[in-house]
Amino acid sequence: MAKNMRFKSKQIINNNMLTTVLTNEIKHLQLTDKLELVQMIWNDIDNELSKTEIPESHKKMLDQRIKEIESGNAKFYNWNDIKQNYGL
Repeated sequence: MAKNMRFKSKQIINNNMLTTVLTNEIKHLQLTDKLELVQMIWNDIDNELSKTEIPESHKKMLDQRIKEIESGNAKFYNWNDIKQNYGL
């Protein structure tokens, strides 16, 4: 157990170092290269999310909300009113 904890600690330190190195490298990239990097990251995230199954409970909730909208029973709120009501 202690070995695993030490390994995880080293891994965290290594991840922090890697993050620092990457951050410094990114800061020196040209804007077009930064945008390309961001696009690559978004594409990777999209690829991972497309493999993720949506829970059945979420699908049911969305279906219910669509039915409420289509039947005219949905309630919509103005974002400015919400911010004012909650002091945002």
